[in-house]
Amino acid sequence: MKLGDLLISMCRYDNIKGQYEEKINIKKSPWYIYLLNGNTDLIFKNFEEIRKHSLHPNDYSYPIEDFDKLVLSIKEKGYQLNLCNNPNFQNNFNGSNWKGGKGPVKIGDDNFVWDGHHRCVILLFLYGENYEINVKNNVLQSIDKL
Repeated sequence: MKLGDLLISMCRYDNIKGQYEEKINIKKSPWYIYLLNGNTDLIFKNFEEIRKHSLHPNDYSYPIEDFDKLVLSIKEKGYQLNLCNNPNFQNNFNGSNWKGGKGPVKIGDDNFVWDGHHRCVILLFLYGENYEINVKNNVLQSIDKL
């Protein structure tokens, strides 16, 4: 499957529908748009929607500094499956308060990202939408650095 074909879930809220989940193409992720142009407006708008969703805390956020750190790590190392569940790497890199995923990226047969949306966005930005990824048993396999 290609990175540009991945789908993600967005928590949404509006005054008419209330809370709902929306599946969108990964290229519409606020985090991808941020990587393209540096604009954080859509990220903070989505935080507001997430905070109104019953499955998330009303103070939800994902630090942009942590995301930027993750971008640098993937630029330097690629996406390495053996680092996803490595406690030494995770504790040194992430620390105890990391809000992001610590396990492998999980993607369904329907191209839907179950876990690892932020890492997939970074891969899309770095490798491009036509980059073919290898998913075995719904787990994204390692991708070497550029």
